[in-house]
Amino acid sequence: STLSIGMKTAHLFLLPFLFLFVFASCEKVEEVPEDTPPIINAEGDSIVVPIVPIGDPDSLSTEDLLDYVDENGSTEESAYSVHDILHLFPKYLEYYDASGYPDCYVRGFIVGFVAKNKNSIVHAVFSSGDVETNIIIADSPDEIDYHNCIAVQLSTSSKGQKEVREGLNLFAHPENLGAYVILHGTVTKYMGTLGLKSVNDAVIYIE
Repeated sequence: STLSIGMKTAHLFLLPFLFLFVFASCEKVEEVPEDTPPIINAEGDSIVVPIVPIGDPDSLSTEDLLDYVDENGSTEESAYSVHDILHLFPKYLEYYDASGYPDCYVRGFIVGFVAKNKNSIVHAVFSSGDVETNIIIADSPDEIDYHNCIAVQLSTSSKGQKEVREGLNLFAHPENLGAYVILHGTVTKYMGTLGLKSVNDAVIYIE
């Protein structure tokens, strides 16, 4: 069967132990490693080791930090981790006196949502629930500390964003809890910290 997501067409493959919803791609994945967040290689047909976080930004030269952010995140294969967003982007955006960074790919596991009528990630709920407007992601599917998470806005302001919201939110799809996702949007201030907004494309893998 097919499902229209955003501006692209997604195909639903039923595998023995893996449901693969592809919002931006149509390739099969053999397995999702339990301990290491996977990314898809350029051919889209295998799992490879993701980008390794480069550590504490305070230990980096400004040139190294700027080079890292500028050279990554422009494709699904080079998506930023949650660690990157939390620890590298604040210094990067401060350097450029910028409020956001558009057209980014970010990867992580869906671990919950920010509670209804709340506007801060401190109100993170690490389960599925009754919220359609956001999810939170982390670098580990077992994360339960909001300090290690970012919030993702699920908007309906455009056709692509509406389709992503319908496919990702934990109210309609509690089975998405723990799923690995690659998201495309703008890194900016959200829910009291840096997060992701204007998400218009996504790939989700559900074990």
